[in-house]
Amino acid sequence: MGFLMGTCGGQSQLDERTGAFEMGPAVEAGGLTSNPRTASATGNDHEKARNERDRMDMRRIGKSSELKRCFKGFHLFAFALILGNTSPWAFMSMVFSLTNGGTAGAIWMFVIVAVLMLFVVLSMAEMASMAPTAGGQYREQLGGSSREDSRADEKTDWVSEFAAPKFQKFMSYMAGWYALLGWQTSLVGTALAAAQLFQAVIVLYNPWFASKGWIGTLITIGLTCLATFINVFAYKKLPILEGFAIPLYVFVFIAMIAVFWVMGDRGGEAVFTTFSSNGWQNDSVSCMVGILAPVITLIGSDSQAHLSEETLDAARVVPRAMVATALANYSFGLASIVTAMCVLGPDIDAIRNTRTGVPVVELLLRTTGSVSATVVLTCLLGLLFVCCLTNNVTTASRQLWSFARDKGVPFHQYFSWVSPTKNTPMRSTVFTLLLTCVLSLFNTFSAVALTTLTSLSLTGLISSYLLTVVAMLSARIRRATLPPSRFDLGPVLGFMCNAVALIFLCVVLVMMFFPTTPKPEPADMNWSVVMYGFVTVTMLVFYFRRAKYIFDGPVTTVSSQWNTATSDDRTVSAPASVALLKALFPKLAKIL
Repeated sequence: MGFLMGTCGGQSQLDERTGAFEMGPAVEAGGLTSNPRTASATGNDHEKARNERDRMDMRRIGKSSELKRCFKGFHLFAFALILGNTSPWAFMSMVFSLTNGGTAGAIWMFVIVAVLMLFVVLSMAEMASMAPTAGGQYREQLGGSSREDSRADEKTDWVSEFAAPKFQKFMSYMAGWYALLGWQTSLVGTALAAAQLFQAVIVLYNPWFASKGWIGTLITIGLTCLATFINVFAYKKLPILEGFAIPLYVFVFIAMIAVFWVMGDRGGEAVFTTFSSNGWQNDSVSCMVGILAPVITLIGSDSQAHLSEETLDAARVVPRAMVATALANYSFGLASIVTAMCVLGPDIDAIRNTRTGVPVVELLLRTTGSVSATVVLTCLLGLLFVCCLTNNVTTASRQLWSFARDKGVPFHQYFSWVSPTKNTPMRSTVFTLLLTCVLSLFNTFSAVALTTLTSLSLTGLISSYLLTVVAMLSARIRRATLPPSRFDLGPVLGFMCNAVALIFLCVVLVMMFFPTTPKPEPADMNWSVVMYGFVTVTMLVFYFRRAKYIFDGPVTTVSSQWNTATSDDRTVSAPASVALLKALFPKLAKIL
């Protein structure tokens, strides 16, 4: 269940009538089995309260728990911290900012993106508290028992809960596919980054070694197989690894920062004022094109939401963990990118065109003057990317499993199967492995593949975020009734967060399709727009030919959906300016 988890407990059984794998009482309640001889009464009371809240949340969205609830607050925070891997990604992606924006562009664009991305995180955290499901952006089907039986045909998710009824099902389906696209293709970039670091180690010890694309592909496939093995077969060993990843992450961060600041040649104020246009008409456009680097570093704010059904007291824990992880990651990332830019020195071209193929490795070698020290730090960075890859497999496979459970993909019955012995979505996990292996073959034929696949992953995730925020913002404008939230932003702050997030995501989505140079050759083009278009057309064809009739769509009666909620429903109020806009543009308000 990811690289960082708590010890799981509970019994399970196979439902002979439906063939579905159901959790026993302890697990379906969201709890962990404990030794009654040692557990305190107070601890049991707290655990029962959390379990009861999880049961009520799952009944409200009509789902039974099919996965063990193993995550608590710190486990979820640690999982996402390693999955975000912000500090290593900041060092690895700095080459994009150096090309477009320069040192000043890298620093200031990171700050701007971090601030604006926080609005996205806050928006999604509130939605995660309202609907703590593994599906995240797209819908979850309402089944239900007892009082929910009369509403068995109603549906709920982030998009379909908040979008206008006319567009609920279609927007929900699109959000699910874009999230699927983003997470499934994100593994390639992570695995290739680790492969590049390990190839750089070979180059350091063997200068005669010529790195080839096929070598990186083989390493990528091997690392992905390792991450998949850990997710499937080393389930009982994960709690042991939990205490290993976070200290490693903190140690590598401190070591990198200390080495650069103590041994490096620090730059002056010019680092914060020197921009690079790279042939674009001005520095502003160049910095906007270079936005790829900070977005790579900070993306993935929905990762914890896909583990909601494996988290104790998810409605409270998940949104708080999302915000806490975001603040921690942004701090680690900012310190890393400022440090890297300050010790680059004047000869930036030598860093960019290093024989190792990885600028941060060349920077370490030049700073330390020691091959051995550089190799050690490079291997530690690579190990962090392997940990990140392991968590990436977890999130991507859970997202596919949840979407297949709602019949949103072809062969949904196959991919929605949960192993009764491993308690994991085995088939979804194996498919994630196979797809990553196939996509990694692109690296064999083209050096631009990593950038293209990275852009494709980002555009998929950003598109899913965008649809979610649009749906939530439309609900606020329509003054729709929303489910209870234990992370309530309120009408004014909530509206502001949604509006800022919407504008930011629209700008980023457009910039993701830009090439890195103003007059690119065909080999230098950003072909992610072609792949993005192909996936969009494919999902539309599948929707109108098949999924439209079988996909478990959105809610049909939003106002009655939360009759059994744990607290009073609330009607979202929009600021007075929104009422004025609705009066001036009634047709637009009707659409929203």
